[in-house]
Amino acid sequence: MQVEIVNSHRKYAIDVEEVRRVVKRVFRHEQAKLKFISIVAVGHDLMRKLNRQFLHRDETTDVLAFPLGDESAVDGEVYINLDQAHRQARSYNVTPSNESTRLIIHGVLHLIGYRDTSDTERRRMKKREEALMQMLGRGKVLRS
Repeated sequence: MQVEIVNSHRKYAIDVEEVRRVVKRVFRHEQAKLKFISIVAVGHDLMRKLNRQFLHRDETTDVLAFPLGDESAVDGEVYINLDQAHRQARSYNVTPSNESTRLIIHGVLHLIGYRDTSDTERRRMKKREEALMQMLGRGKVLRS
């Protein structure tokens, strides 16, 4: 099981060991098999470019997940937008660290197979995010 962390943001940094710990604990808790995952911290500009290139949406977003390889084990990339994480943290009155952790969890859940295209899927995914945040000791972080 390999977890690669890349910080491509010029202003904000992420705690590489903490991110690695979060990813591994989520995989263990979800009983998912991990082959390789790359967590990449970026800013608005790169996230908008990726969103436009791969999802044909000309806007920034907070997290993107790209599965790679076959489905026997999770192999993929998660991009988190640290600019957006900081903005959302202020809006939701949480710490940037908690919001970044939630985005990482969200991206990892997508790679594991969770979807959020319908209201039912979105509620199920939010419930998992909340349970994982609590399991990680981040407490209950209520968001709309």
